[in-house]
Amino acid sequence: MSVTFSVSTIEVDWENPTTFVNLANENAEDVLAWIGIPYTPGNVYGELPASEFVAKCNRRLWDTRNATDPAVTPSNTQRPGQARLTTFGRRSGYLHERTYALLALAELAGAGATIRWS
Repeated sequence: MSVTFSVSTIEVDWENPTTFVNLANENAEDVLAWIGIPYTPGNVYGELPASEFVAKCNRRLWDTRNATDPAVTPSNTQRPGQARLTTFGRRSGYLHERTYALLALAELAGAGATIRWS
């Protein structure tokens, strides 16, 4: 599953990646937490005025001492009689990179628009 971030006033063009940002669910949850937007774990959807979204991204990226995120180690676990859980991991700096992509999307939105994710 994945979460797509888009602008309320711009139609998503799947051939033009400047019109959306798509993240795996876990990465979307981690980015939202990293930039300070509340969400319900496992139920990631919402919207925020683009100007507020820009401010949250800028605030997170401004503090360069804390603007890097650690890598997530891949894991593969299975308890007897239960489904296997695989986490693919993530390289260090990924949240930082995706925050820049979300910032670009929010800046594209302009006044009066919202950033939506679902």
